Amino acid sequence: MSKYVYPKSEAKTIHKYGVDITLFGDDNLSPNVVYEEVEKGHFQEFYNDTATQTWYIIEGSGVFVLDGEEHKVGAGDLVVVPPKVKKYYLGKMKMVLVTSPTFDSNDEHEVRLIDEEKEV
Repeated sequence: MSKYVYPKSEAKTIHKYGVDITLFGDDNLSPNVVYEEVEKGHFQEFYNDTATQTWYIIEGSGVFVLDGEEHKVGAGDLVVVPPKVKKYYLGKMKMVLVTSPTFDSNDEHEVRLIDEEKEV
């Protein structure tokens, strides 16, 4: 991996609460850039103390639930979530997530798990 190009083949891939996540770069990048694929949703309501998280929906559609309010989204939409806003999302989507400053797991907090049978 060079300092300019981050090939998907060298990225770290994880699965978290219904989301397949591909992490590009290293822990020293700020902001973090992540590619996400969701088949049904992210089944964890959570918030981040310090980071603004911005999702760009590449493909598909769904609902982002932000502080209890539902927002329908689709391809081409941008979702910008400031720190401390509780969130989860449902639907089948391909998205790019930018987290700034760099993601730190100590700043992320689970509120509750979401029923995987919940419909959009």
